Amino acid sequence: MTDVNLETLLAEKLIGDSPKMQQLRTIIKFAGHCNSSIMITGPSGSGKEVVAEAIHAISDRRHAPNIAVNCGALPEQLIESELFGHEKGSFTGAINQHVGLFEQADSGTIFLDEIGDMPLALQTRLLRVLAEREVMPLGANKPEKVDIRVITATHRNIDAMIQQGEFREDLYYRLNGAQLRLPALRDRADKLFVIRRVFDDIIQERGCSQSPRLRADAISALLAYAWPGNIRQLKNALAFALATSESDEITVHDLPEQCLS
Repeated sequence: MTDVNLETLLAEKLIGDSPKMQQLRTIIKFAGHCNSSIMITGPSGSGKEVVAEAIHAISDRRHAPNIAVNCGALPEQLIESELFGHEKGSFTGAINQHVGLFEQADSGTIFLDEIGDMPLALQTRLLRVLAEREVMPLGANKPEKVDIRVITATHRNIDAMIQQGEFREDLYYRLNGAQLRLPALRDRADKLFVIRRVFDDIIQERGCSQSPRLRADAISALLAYAWPGNIRQLKNALAFALATSESDEITVHDLPEQCLS
């Protein structure tokens, strides 16, 4: 991948022109070319999965699988089997062998989103995988070697969880080879740039025959809003406004009601 392609990729993935975002892009470039574990922190909707995708895309593993799993979305009784796999008959309902996500990601990257939601018992198994670079599927007689890079993300305060006995400290140090912190949208100095860029991206994706514009009253409302859902919420709000507006101007009245509070 050439430097030009790399710069284009990061500009597309990480929206923003502030010094903080420029610094983040520089860090991602270095992170992409090393093999250490990365932990991405920041509020929900701030773009942690996008950063993980960018790191994989510029790494030496980019031609291998990049598998993402949300640790908070899988039922606790299924997550161990999903991550590490199982043999046929290893438990009730295991009618076939299942290759776990760690094995599927061999030679590539696995992204564990919301790692703070992983149960303590499973944290112990994950620690062993990272230490031994091998996984033991449920019901198996021997482990399987894996060559993977692990990227994790969380919106939770892991330091506080460690103090409360909810997260293993030794696992934290295994996962936190380097840490990237994403800012909340409300705290970003380049918020106006982000709003305009997201708006333009949605127009381009939809292939609009005309180019609607954001009127000043809409921009003022968007800048004043706190955006608890961050960039994800901003994208949804602007997509809603574009879909419901009956003119070529997006006004404050076209925005979702919650953005006006």
